[in-house]
Amino acid sequence: MDDIVKAALKKWPNVPACYGWLALDARGDWYMRDDRTQAAGPFPQIKIIPTGGVSLTTAADFIKAGASALGVGTDLVDVKAIREGNPRIVTDRAKQFLDIVREARA
Repeated sequence: MDDIVKAALKKWPNVPACYGWLALDARGDWYMRDDRTQAAGPFPQIKIIPTGGVSLTTAADFIKAGASALGVGTDLVDVKAIREGNPRIVTDRAKQFLDIVREARA
């Protein structure tokens, strides 16, 4: 495996699961590709938005690795709290995510 691929895998360990849709440029950045895009020439850079494995612990790492946004599911929405009539937990957790993203982008 080339060094550039190894470096890209460290930045985005789960990206290769999208086999056939992604490619690496000479700098080790991931690009989306399809037949029409390939025929047009160099791959246009895309904004990656991780939607799996995003938590309060991993959010900063995703942003620092170049994610343009985060898709947060179960780590944001506490179903038990909502069922118990306490949606404030979701609001508080959302504020925590926003703080983490702001700090990671600074």
